[in-house]
Amino acid sequence: GVTLEVPSAAVTADLLAPDVDFFTIGTNDLIQYLLAVDRVDPRVSSLYEPLHPAVLRTIAGVVAAGAASGVPVSVCGEMASDPLNAVVLVGLGVLELSMSPSAIPRVKAVLRGVAAEEARRLAAAALGLSTAAAIEVMLRRELARALTPASTR
Repeated sequence: GVTLEVPSAAVTADLLAPDVDFFTIGTNDLIQYLLAVDRVDPRVSSLYEPLHPAVLRTIAGVVAAGAASGVPVSVCGEMASDPLNAVVLVGLGVLELSMSPSAIPRVKAVLRGVAAEEARRLAAAALGLSTAAAIEVMLRRELARALTPASTR
């Protein structure tokens, strides 16, 4: 397998796919390098945005390259630990999420409450938006609606 942590590897996932059994996307580094933002530097860390359209489109490209070659794609890194992000990742077709054990209950609860088709719809909608802020607002609104029982709406 290959861990994709730099943009050059992600962009060439289709070329790598025939030679591997799986892809793992290392989101901490991929986001940092893709957005040219040091996530630990307080002067620029606020620009580190996992929901940035470039990040989501890059992940979608890796998933598509994997699917075309029968290569499963997993994600490791802090991005998978956020329930909002996890819904988008699953909606994009990511099959496995790796996260710290403390994040599992929250992510699991949200993923159990969202149908796969809804996650795909939300991911597709996110790919059509132009800013991380717009994506986050849409996801929060739609997930609140999806996770609210019909009897209380």
